[in-house]
Amino acid sequence: MDRYMIMIITAILIGVAALAVSIVLLRCRYRKEIDAKNRALARRLCEQSRLEKELERTRIEKDAMEKLITGNLKNAQQASGAEEEEDNR
Repeated sequence: MDRYMIMIITAILIGVAALAVSIVLLRCRYRKEIDAKNRALARRLCEQSRLEKELERTRIEKDAMEKLITGNLKNAQQASGAEEEEDNR
C-alpha cells in the first residue's frame, strides 16, 4: 500500500511540476507576443512620423515653388505689358 501511495504522490508531483512548467512557458510566449506587438507599433509610429515630416517638407517645397512661379508670371506679365506699351507708342 505504501508503494501505491508513493506512486500516487509522485504522479501528483510530476503533474503539478508539468503544470507549473506549462504556465511558465505560456507566460513567456504571451510576453514575447506582447513585445512583438509593441515593436510593430513602435515601427509604425516611426514610419508615420517619417511620412509626416516628408509631407511637411513637400508642402513647404510646393509653397516655395508656387511663390516662385507666381512671381515669375507677374514679372512676365509686367514685361509683356511694358512691351505692349512701347509698341503702342
